[in-house]
Amino acid sequence: MKLVWVKYSKCKNIEPFKIDGFDLEPGELCILETSRGVELGKVLSRPFEMEVEGELCSVLRKAQAEDVEAYKKNIEDEKEAFGIAKRKIAEHGLPMKLVEVEYMLDRKKIFFYFISEDRVDFRLLVRDLASIFKTRIEMRQIGVRDEVRILGGLGMCGWPVCCANFLRKFESVSIRMAKEQNLVLNPSKISGVCGRLLCCLLYEYPVYKELWNGLPPVGTKVITPDGEKGEIVGINLLNRKLMVELDSGRFLNFSIEELEIKEKGGPPKDELVEEIQGDILPEEDR
Repeated sequence: MKLVWVKYSKCKNIEPFKIDGFDLEPGELCILETSRGVELGKVLSRPFEMEVEGELCSVLRKAQAEDVEAYKKNIEDEKEAFGIAKRKIAEHGLPMKLVEVEYMLDRKKIFFYFISEDRVDFRLLVRDLASIFKTRIEMRQIGVRDEVRILGGLGMCGWPVCCANFLRKFESVSIRMAKEQNLVLNPSKISGVCGRLLCCLLYEYPVYKELWNGLPPVGTKVITPDGEKGEIVGINLLNRKLMVELDSGRFLNFSIEELEIKEKGGPPKDELVEEIQGDILPEEDR
């Protein structure tokens, strides 16, 4: 089966699509048939052969000039629709924040993305919007991470946020990942634009997890090659050196092979971790 990677929709979805009878180059625009309707997408890869299980949506054809013009008109109409929907939400007194509006290319459906802490009864709102726009209305409740993915932004690294750039899906991120990378456990340092833990904590975590293998925790009692007793007070993961505070008050660095373990220490109590966990949502909500 010939496939091609395509990015589409305001949600920055990246998925493989079937392609048959023509070729596409990265950067080209194409017309897609998705589960939501007919959409415009941007090609991210050259066609490739791959066997997959299950049904995939298809690329219908290359985008023509009229398709691009229709897309641009939809963008302009979405701005007007956003203002109308925002006024209607206020009139109905609904506890929801409108994030974005998206027309399907054929205008048979219009999506309203919103954020709310609770379930919202928007049946009257949908009725009003349907009478104004004369098309099918879809209300989609999203989370704060999805909001950033739709609106975009710059991360603390100075680059566009990963979720709006190349991430296909959100993975679970935990405080442990930050701890094991020896990062400062400060919410302002390890949280993204969305206020949740940084997605990039996942990128180097497997490497740090491997580096920790075989190393004793801080607080472990050891005996040096000279027979002196001490306690591990610091660990340099990159060169796998252990800083030991000797009973004499001196500080020396050793490799794990040079030390004799006398008594392993437990994980150090970090009250800041408990404080951060109260500020950031539980892992399953990320």
